[in-house]
Amino acid sequence: MMGSKNSVASRFLQYCPGIYIFKCICHSLHLCASEACKELPRGCEALARNIYNEFSNSAKRQYHFQEFQTFLDIKVHKILRPSQTRWLSLSAVVVRILEQWGALQLYFRDQMLTARLHSVEQIVQALENPIIKLFYLFLEWVLPKFTKLNELFQFESVILTNLYAKMTVTYQELLETYLSKSYVQQTTLKDVDPSNEEQRLRPEQMYFDVKVMEMFSKPNRVADKDGFIKVERKKKKPPCRNQCGTAPTGADHVLRPAVPVTLVYVSRLHYNTKPSDVVEYLAINTNTRLVVEKLEARNAVNFSSFVVRVPTEQLLTFLKEELWPKGVVFRKFRGRRGHPAVTRPAPHVAANT
Repeated sequence: MMGSKNSVASRFLQYCPGIYIFKCICHSLHLCASEACKELPRGCEALARNIYNEFSNSAKRQYHFQEFQTFLDIKVHKILRPSQTRWLSLSAVVVRILEQWGALQLYFRDQMLTARLHSVEQIVQALENPIIKLFYLFLEWVLPKFTKLNELFQFESVILTNLYAKMTVTYQELLETYLSKSYVQQTTLKDVDPSNEEQRLRPEQMYFDVKVMEMFSKPNRVADKDGFIKVERKKKKPPCRNQCGTAPTGADHVLRPAVPVTLVYVSRLHYNTKPSDVVEYLAINTNTRLVVEKLEARNAVNFSSFVVRVPTEQLLTFLKEELWPKGVVFRKFRGRRGHPAVTRPAPHVAANT
């Protein structure tokens, strides 16, 4: 078609001199992606074709596969056919297989135990191979870059002014995945050498999408000959228990333990009552000055409510009926305090504990 000697293009140039002939950009992009994919293991393409062939002519197998999809709560989608001519569908095939990866593993493990076919064993080995899944995750990330460009060149609207910029950005993104970012950005794009070994990043510095990086960080799990993966429980870490000090302490020591407190709810007090009034009342009747917080009511009420921080060892004293005036309600506090107004005891008065 586009040969230089005996092709359609050469005949046009012979009979119509002066014309300009250029190849289909979409087909050229497809050829670039296809040539690059030849570097991938053959098992990647074989897996997609073998899975499709397993379900293509068997409604029974498709129905059986749906049971595993439902069990794993995966959307019931059919496996797509890998096409050699419609390259725009290749990305969709990869995405669909990754979407159904868990259900496919369970289905073919079950088939290997019952049918024991060589083709099924090959599929199970590929599905359990973490390297194959890594390549599929990589394809899921990189193929849309080509399919989007293909769709862009087939767009019905006039977008000619944006095509060069889109091509440039995509090409630069691909270069920056494995070449030094400073080299790519500081060099004119047409002068960048994609095979420059000196500017190539180390493997741990290369970026091929988040999913690929996450899988690299996971430990490898290899299936046995029957397709099962041995799962071992993680060893429990030794308990980290709190230890309690035994050194003497007192009021004159620099370090003193905090006094455990319990919150006491006091309500139905006059609406003019202030936290300082409660502090003074308790100081007179119990000889103890405590921290008192006023609670803000959600609805309009004609009384005030407070929370008192009581030392736990003295809790029974503050829960006696004879301590509180008649009509006042009290109990242990439960719930949230929100943003209360706080009144603390005067710093020069020592609390009796």
